[in-house]
Amino acid sequence: MPADKVVVYYRLSTDGARRHGLDVREQECAVSKVVRDNGAIVATFTELEARHVLDRPKLGEAIGASLQAKADLLIPRLGALAHDATFLTIVHRSGVSFRCLDVPDADQGSVKLMIKLAEQRAMTSMRIKAALKATKDRLGSLSGEDREARRRQGLPVRLGGAIISPGARATSARNRKAAAAARADFFALTISQLRSDGHVSMKALAEALNKKQVPRASGSTDWTPARVARLVSRLGPRLRGYEST
Repeated sequence: MPADKVVVYYRLSTDGARRHGLDVREQECAVSKVVRDNGAIVATFTELEARHVLDRPKLGEAIGASLQAKADLLIPRLGALAHDATFLTIVHRSGVSFRCLDVPDADQGSVKLMIKLAEQRAMTSMRIKAALKATKDRLGSLSGEDREARRRQGLPVRLGGAIISPGARATSARNRKAAAAARADFFALTISQLRSDGHVSMKALAEALNKKQVPRASGSTDWTPARVARLVSRLGPRLRGYEST
């Protein structure tokens, strides 16, 4: 680690630590392996997280302690917080130097892109929920006669089989396109950085992506030279644009 001192921010789920992979003992073990030969722990903070509760008072304390001690903020398990725009923004705006053991590439240099992806994900989720609610309200207001007429035409009368309106489909398509563009930017930036670090061949890129555990579109982190070649081919001008800057 670049810094000799670290402040550790543990996360513990109150909804079942082991089920959510947030067992504090496992995190302590991971931290001890990292700092054993590379520095000292200045302070530790443990956040007790409950489902749907966004308040994280210990995060502010950990950031404050890190800035005061001029130490790195060490996060053993970032997990789903990688998709939390609020959390990422707080860390980014504080200016604190931070590291995540499960996402090695997450730092002040890459957090802006992570925030952009998280905001796009949240916006897409909100629009989908709004479209589903509108459909549910529309079908719920149908009269008995209208419901019977829809049954005779083979149309759904409940939300489970609802046909989304053309407008909602267009909105969903725009959201998917925007999310795909953001993901393509992420891959183009990642491949460009790896190439600049000397990983030029498809085999070398695949090994580097596997080492960094960069997820594919399917969620898997199993990269092969063939998969990397297809990705590079799809990125095309977008990748060349990053490499020319």
